Amino acid sequence: MRSLFHAWLGLAIVGSTGCDPSSTPQDSEPDPAANTEASDSSSPETPATTSAPTHNGDDPSGGTTGDGGDGDSGDSTSAGPTGPQTTTGGEGTAGEAAGTGEANGATGDPTGGQTGGQTGGQTGGESDGPGESSSDGQAPVVDEDLLFTETFEGGVANVWPPAWQPLGGLVSHGVDALGRGWLNSESYTVGRLYLPGYAETNVDMAATVTFGHWNSQGVGLYARQNGGYLTYSDPPGAGYVAYLEGGFLDSLGIWREHEGIEEPLHQELLAAPLLDGVPYRMRFECEQLGPVTQLRARVWPAAEVEPMGWDVEITDDTPTLQDTAGSFAVDLFNYVNPVAAFVDDIEIRVLP
Repeated sequence: MRSLFHAWLGLAIVGSTGCDPSSTPQDSEPDPAANTEASDSSSPETPATTSAPTHNGDDPSGGTTGDGGDGDSGDSTSAGPTGPQTTTGGEGTAGEAAGTGEANGATGDPTGGQTGGQTGGQTGGESDGPGESSSDGQAPVVDEDLLFTETFEGGVANVWPPAWQPLGGLVSHGVDALGRGWLNSESYTVGRLYLPGYAETNVDMAATVTFGHWNSQGVGLYARQNGGYLTYSDPPGAGYVAYLEGGFLDSLGIWREHEGIEEPLHQELLAAPLLDGVPYRMRFECEQLGPVTQLRARVWPAAEVEPMGWDVEITDDTPTLQDTAGSFAVDLFNYVNPVAAFVDDIEIRVLP
């Protein structure tokens, strides 16, 4: 498992900083009360505030009222395992209420108030359900391969949306004022949120990831996940994961979980370290090709156009993972102190 596999890594990172608390965000020191069991989701702790500082409502960069517009409410549809799952987008005018600039970090959100146009008004007039006309009168584009989406809009501060199930290793998880999901794991432990109810073999999974402390974190996107958690569940965990990890490794890799043990299959060094607080888009494809599974992944700044090439591309023939349908999960590993990372705009598609 990563917690064992990287035990030496955590010591190396701590040694490299000389155990100087300034080597990690000042506020990232865990509250002793925060290291509770992940199964106690009734009173989750908030993540370290340094991972996303709060803003005063008078600061234009962090809290002026945004006008979300008066677009028509849009429906986004994803086909779940028992039929289409539809959520209705909020009215554009909701942006006015969402951007009052109050510092929500004081009430438990890891970030403060932001512009309403970001959190409330984007939905109106932009997303239309299948068969509906868009606000500009043009026919909407229907993504027939889209299986599931998660935007975290309208989420609850101290818990991920109900579609997700915490499996273990988490200090806390929730949704911030920007409408992003956040999760915080215990030190040297895999924190995992699982999406039950799907059984797919060939998939494309993408998400926007923002690190609270790149030098001591890793985030993974799981496919063919069986709902297990390392060796602590019965059956033990299994699946494939694209794992983006910081520290001196600065790499994107493909791992497998086999009989509850997570093992790297291949890792590629990144051209440059990622930056804290900057959104990156991450994509992971898992496809059966005869007797082997093709696995490939890439990462790029979310503000830029998606590149064509893959950062890592391999095949694997682990017998228990071939032609095996499974669901999906998001992992976080903190190598030193518990610090939150942020995940948004998850899109899962079935490969044609």
